[in-house]
Amino acid sequence: MKKVLNFAEIKPQVLQAEARKVLEPTGTRLMAWYPLGSGDRSLINESIFSKLAKKYHKTNVQIILRWHTQMGFIVIPGSTNPEHIHDNHNIFDFKLTDAFYI
Repeated sequence: MKKVLNFAEIKPQVLQAEARKVLEPTGTRLMAWYPLGSGDRSLINESIFSKLAKKYHKTNVQIILRWHTQMGFIVIPGSTNPEHIHDNHNIFDFKLTDAFYI
C-alpha cells in the first residue's frame, strides 16, 4: 500500500482493506465490505450487539452500521426490503460511546 501511495499520481479515495492506520494520513477512507456479514445471523445476533441495541433502543443491525460509520468507514448495506432500507438509514440519531470502539 505504501508503494501505491508513494507513486500514485492520483491517490486512492476508497479502499476495501484493513489498512486504516496507513491510510489515515492520506485521507483515503475504507469501505466496509459486507458490513453485516452477508446477513450472517450468528454475527448479527452476537450478545454485545443485542445489549447495545437494548441500551440505545435500536436494532442489532443499526448498532453494527453505526459502529462502522463512527469508525469513519463508508458503509453501503444492501436490501430490497423497504423497512430494512429505512432502518439502515436511521442510524444518525444516536452515538455509541467511545468505550465500544476497537
